[in-house]
Amino acid sequence: MLGRAIVAVLGALHLASFEAVADPMGGAEDLVQMSNLTLINLALVWFGPCREDALCSRLLLLQMLAVLCAIGLSFLLATPCSGAKYACT
Repeated sequence: MLGRAIVAVLGALHLASFEAVADPMGGAEDLVQMSNLTLINLALVWFGPCREDALCSRLLLLQMLAVLCAIGLSFLLATPCSGAKYACT
């Protein structure tokens, strides 16, 4: 039950690719084959297959954007009373 919920969330957010497969042991349960959950595979799921140099460039760009967002967020959270209409107390 928990596994199905996790698969549903990952599928809804397009964070992994899934494929239904037959059980080789002949069991009654449904099996799902999915990509492993790494940043490289996430980029491949989102952008599709590409050459290694293009994938490396995309990953570097993604990492730079994440760092810039983190620095901007930390700056906004660390600045006291930024944009406040009232005096800080």
